[in-house]
Amino acid sequence: MSIQLPGSVLSRTLRSRLIQQRLANTGAYRLGRSLPSSASRSYSTEATEDTLADHEQETSLKLPPKVETNASPEPWKGHKEHFASNRNSNGGMSWSQSASKAERASLMAIASNSKLDGEDPTSRKTLELELKWLADPRALADRVARILQSGDVAKAAALVRQAQREGLSCGVAWNNLLQYFMDRQCSKAAFKLYNDMKKRGRAPNSRTYTIMLTGFRKAAEGTPNVVQDALRVYRSIFAENSPVKPDIIHTNAMLSVCQRHGDMDTLWRIAGELPEEGPQSPDMVTYSTILTAIQFAAQNDILKMDRSEIEKIVARKSQMVTEGKRIWADVVYRWAKDKVNPLPIDNNVVGSMASLLLQGANDRDFYDIFALYNQATGTPIFGKLPENNVKIAHRRVWRELERRPKTAPGSSVEDDVPFVDQDNNLLKRAKKEAPVEEEEEEKFDSLFDPMVPGSENLSYLQPNNKDLTMILEACFKLTQGASTGSVYWDHLTKPENPTRIEPDNLSYMEYFRLLRLTRSSHTATRVMREQMVPAGRAKGKAFHVALSCCRRDRKNRKVLLHANELLDLMNESCLLPDPRSLGNYLELVQRLCDNPHSLMYLLGLDMDTGRDTRTLQTLGKKLQTKLRLCALATLRPHIAKLHEAMENGQSGAARKGRWDTDLGELAMGEDCARIMAWVRLITDETLKTEFALFVTKEERKILQSESNMLKKYSDQATIQKLTGKPVKPTVEQRNEFKLRQLELRGPPKSEKRVSETLQEQVAEQPEEQATNYATEEVARPTEEQVAEQAQEKPQEKPQEKPQEQAAEEPQGTEKPTHEVAELRKEQPAIQSEEVAGHAQEQAEPASPLGETKS
Repeated sequence: MSIQLPGSVLSRTLRSRLIQQRLANTGAYRLGRSLPSSASRSYSTEATEDTLADHEQETSLKLPPKVETNASPEPWKGHKEHFASNRNSNGGMSWSQSASKAERASLMAIASNSKLDGEDPTSRKTLELELKWLADPRALADRVARILQSGDVAKAAALVRQAQREGLSCGVAWNNLLQYFMDRQCSKAAFKLYNDMKKRGRAPNSRTYTIMLTGFRKAAEGTPNVVQDALRVYRSIFAENSPVKPDIIHTNAMLSVCQRHGDMDTLWRIAGELPEEGPQSPDMVTYSTILTAIQFAAQNDILKMDRSEIEKIVARKSQMVTEGKRIWADVVYRWAKDKVNPLPIDNNVVGSMASLLLQGANDRDFYDIFALYNQATGTPIFGKLPENNVKIAHRRVWRELERRPKTAPGSSVEDDVPFVDQDNNLLKRAKKEAPVEEEEEEKFDSLFDPMVPGSENLSYLQPNNKDLTMILEACFKLTQGASTGSVYWDHLTKPENPTRIEPDNLSYMEYFRLLRLTRSSHTATRVMREQMVPAGRAKGKAFHVALSCCRRDRKNRKVLLHANELLDLMNESCLLPDPRSLGNYLELVQRLCDNPHSLMYLLGLDMDTGRDTRTLQTLGKKLQTKLRLCALATLRPHIAKLHEAMENGQSGAARKGRWDTDLGELAMGEDCARIMAWVRLITDETLKTEFALFVTKEERKILQSESNMLKKYSDQATIQKLTGKPVKPTVEQRNEFKLRQLELRGPPKSEKRVSETLQEQVAEQPEEQATNYATEEVARPTEEQVAEQAQEKPQEKPQEKPQEQAAEEPQGTEKPTHEVAELRKEQPAIQSEEVAGHAQEQAEPASPLGETKS
């Protein structure tokens, strides 16, 4: 297939007969822009606010942190009372939360400039007096922001309207109002306020359009006419009297509205209107938005299908992949083939295409992800080209449908039962679907071929963690692709790779899930020990997934060693142990105990010679006892930490501090109590009479005391007390963890200061002596230099100098060759003592700096 396709960019995607028919049915297949009547409204002759557009980002409203709170079920009392009861800990207001029904009605009344029930409007005289001190546009915008933060929205709107009457420059203040309405997810009220602003003669600027379109995108699902309202705002930018020049930023915002609310007809219509050159030509954000919209539209259609329609689901997925490949053909053309207006590629559009291919049904779709990253980043293809197997695709779709919630649309066949009469005839004839002509089969065999080799202007992208995660997920879904994922991980994370990726937590989690699929407990332990723990990213969830690999790898004779090592690493890396990880370990031990024959070849058990175990029954009990004792010994430090934290740690909703935000997830009290009770159950099982022959007196004494300590966590009152409360560490545990982390991070800062001082001394010395420090060799004079010195001073004879005098001489002086040779014989013993003392003072090994010591 040739990538150089004729036609304008993105309009080539409309070649498909299916898309043409879809657009023809909606009357959307035309390239001309149909502007609404509201777009030709004349604006005021007032000067526009071009001077404010430059610093509008600085004067725009600074939103406080988000705080998720539930809306109060009480009647609406007004904005002042509402915000007084919903202040966050920082004193700011949470505007991003959804407004209640009563508040939406209040905001709609404010946008309509109507009087609110129960609230006295601010007098015009008060507003005029206040505006005398707000002639500066920035001061006015800041004042409106403070009023909105206090919760008096009606006063803020009245102040802005009065400023508009007096002819003040208040565009930023209007934008603050619109931003507030949109953040409260009241798009209808915001659109009404937007129209009121234009009626009062205030022309919207570029920031206004961005606020409106972004707010429409964030509107809640099911909001009526949200795409239509956004389209009216978008079309007004192209009016002849519009003060704003259309830009691709506004088009991308409008496309994101269509993508968010699933209006593909409007999306294709707007995409087909884009020119090939100029400021309105599509960029990579445009392509990324369209690819995401194609993916979400297919997912919504599949959710509406029944579980039994597997063939239709597979066909819909194939159609999605085909549409995505058409868009990618445009991307490759603009990137590699367009000589007039080339467009650089980025990681976001590559990630969008990879995410679309991940939703495919065939193994070829997952293999195309490898080819995609080979084309964009130069990553080699390690997987084999799979065969097209329809049965595998149907089986994969069937498994996805099994994981679908039963309450999802299309999950029940009863919704499709028609109404019939006595003669079993339909009461209403079902509408026949319009016949769809079959499309000509398109071939994309060469779509993902490499483009960078052989080109002077193209270069590969630097892969990031999102790309690594996409590749690992493709290996997870590909049939027999788990081994390929390990090869990709080793290639992309090895230090000698110039495009090496430093994995983040999500990448580690995805790789551990891939290893869990292949039961690779050894590899999971190695990655945790050599990569994740040194990088400081080992948290409770990571150990939970890694130990789940051991739980599935029970037939491995070293599985107990791997699980014990993971628990030891968790003890060093985590402030408090993760209850889920301990639960995985206990479940592994329980399953191994239930199969005594598997303990015969299990490594890690202390099988000392003792009582006669010639019978199989006695041998099995001994193996079970040794396994439980080994597990309890491994769990002992973790149980001690949890017990101390649950007894003496901070409880309840304490003030958040550095430890609460930086140390990861907090364990809940009921989960910790369940682990404690489980450990006590294993302890009591070990203390039974039938296992008493294999437990020494010292071990029995320890187990008995631990059982008494854990007995309280089986009490119903204790469990009820701990339910819903996080377990927080004590001050001693925090300090101990901090010291342990400092030891693991490397040498202290004092050693670094010593090395920096040494480098500064070398830099201040002459160039020849600095070279001596760098090469760690003594500068020896050449034969010509020795001859010249002999001619200049013939009367002087070489004499041996004491060691003390040689050390006092300046380092820049040069000595004859035979004198240096004799000094070499006398200095080693004294210099070794000086170096040893210097090393002891600085607490680091002294590096050899040559034969002479400065």
